[in-house]
Amino acid sequence: MLSIDGLSFFQPTPDLRELILLMEIAKCPKLSQAKMATSAGIRPSMANGYLKQFVRRGLMRKGDGNHKNMSYHLTAEGEARRVDLLWKYLNETVGLYKRSKDEFVEAVRRLKDTGFTRLVLYGAGDTGELVVAVAEKLQMVILGIVDSDPRKQGTLFCGRTVLEPSKILPLNPQAVLVTSLGYGHQIAASLGYLEAAGVRVETLKV
Repeated sequence: MLSIDGLSFFQPTPDLRELILLMEIAKCPKLSQAKMATSAGIRPSMANGYLKQFVRRGLMRKGDGNHKNMSYHLTAEGEARRVDLLWKYLNETVGLYKRSKDEFVEAVRRLKDTGFTRLVLYGAGDTGELVVAVAEKLQMVILGIVDSDPRKQGTLFCGRTVLEPSKILPLNPQAVLVTSLGYGHQIAASLGYLEAAGVRVETLKV
């Protein structure tokens, strides 16, 4: 399900809100306007305004029922509009992902160019998953993945069991690459003992 929850750098546009509402209607014709509004991150009164526009534009028709038991149904034009908006959304999302991936490739390549090819990655999150793919493409050796979150330790991440940070030294890496973008410097600061043992600690710089 599309959602705008957690977005801080991207201002939701009318097209995105329209897409979310159309997708909610297609998925559940009897979904309440209040729940539609929550999904789209708008007030119920604004959701009601969108629905009225949909009817006027021929994108939707209302089913039989009262205010508390109303159903909404996309017309052929509404379904075509939903598909068109969805493709535009996916194309833009893929474009953003590609640009981000290119930045990560350059960041990891800079580390490889300094001669550090045997790595432990610190961070079993979305960024870590992308870094694993980039590092493997550059033929770097990922000796292990660690994370300080006990809930992640012992679980599989990119085909590897996530370890606790105390396991870093036994893996004998040349470097530890901290993949967290938000807390990278704090994590790196906590790993000063590794530098004393001859293990380089790097944060992901993009």
